[in-house]
Amino acid sequence: MLKVKTSDDKLIEIGHNVIQRSKTLSDVFHNSKGDSNAIYSLATINSNAVYLIIEWCEHHKDVPIPAEEQCEWEFTDFDKNFFESLVDGEAFQVVTASSILDMKSLMGAGCKYIANLAKGKSPDELRLVYGIPTDSDDDEQHSIRMQ
Repeated sequence: MLKVKTSDDKLIEIGHNVIQRSKTLSDVFHNSKGDSNAIYSLATINSNAVYLIIEWCEHHKDVPIPAEEQCEWEFTDFDKNFFESLVDGEAFQVVTASSILDMKSLMGAGCKYIANLAKGKSPDELRLVYGIPTDSDDDEQHSIRMQ
């Protein structure tokens, strides 16, 4: 077990199946030499993202961890349903957190999901999907600042 403190000050215990899928957490765990009182700060990752990562890892606990050089992740029905169930930018939070924690499998699955959101979309649809402001939004904000 490894204890982490999230950006929203939650203390969460991370189990072995999550630690082994994260190069960062694995290094922290080994460097702590089993100190059960050690707490690792995840200053840029909130508790919701950590709980989602734990959920994803729990489901994949029996799936072999791909070799370092293997960057292709098989996107499963669970992955599709997992990411489709996320709301309000949670997919981006999970992908960002998996990048910080060096979790290649989860990051690969998340990136595939996010990339699939873009397929066949117009620029205006992409702005809506990814929350990108329009040029007119930028012009309006500039006008407000100038007043």
